Amino acid sequence: MSRRPEPGLLLLRDLRYLHLAATENSPDREMLDQAAQAAQAVPAGRDDGLRALASSRHPQTLRQPRWSNTMIKNLSPQILTAL
Repeated sequence: MSRRPEPGLLLLRDLRYLHLAATENSPDREMLDQAAQAAQAVPAGRDDGLRALASSRHPQTLRQPRWSNTMIKNLSPQILTAL
């Protein structure tokens, strides 16, 4: 019978996946922001809503990877040394 991984290791795995997913959002938001800026440069293509959406998401796209990285830094020593 195989042994299930420790719950702490599962938590670290989930935090790692969360961190990678959150980090992937940053370039996507940047591309959206660049597209919004380009649309504003074209007189007929002005779209303030797109620019506002991209700008409003910026703090969150920075906060999520910082939070997940902090959780990994705080929890991994405790979990990995307890094995």
